[in-house]
Amino acid sequence: MERLYSPGEASRLLGVCVKTILDWDRAGKIRCVRTPAGRRRVPESEIGRVQGEREIRRPAIYARVSSRDQTRDLENQIDMLKQRYPAAGVHRDIGSGLRFDK
Repeated sequence: MERLYSPGEASRLLGVCVKTILDWDRAGKIRCVRTPAGRRRVPESEIGRVQGEREIRRPAIYARVSSRDQTRDLENQIDMLKQRYPAAGVHRDIGSGLRFDK
């Protein structure tokens, strides 16, 4: 039996928001099945099909502090962002916005 994903799970796997999944279903761009309660579920085969049709972009997170003294704060920012966006690539920056030679 094929695995079925909720719109939220499908959105995370495809790197889009839930609204996009719902819009794609309405437009016929992705095939969803309905549970007996009327809830949408996205078959695993549809996830694979859509992944194959479009370039999958990896999300990115950006964390920044103004000075090296705030390195611990930078790591805390990254930890918090990685909890929310575990598949994202990390971009970090240390530097003041007051200097224009960066």
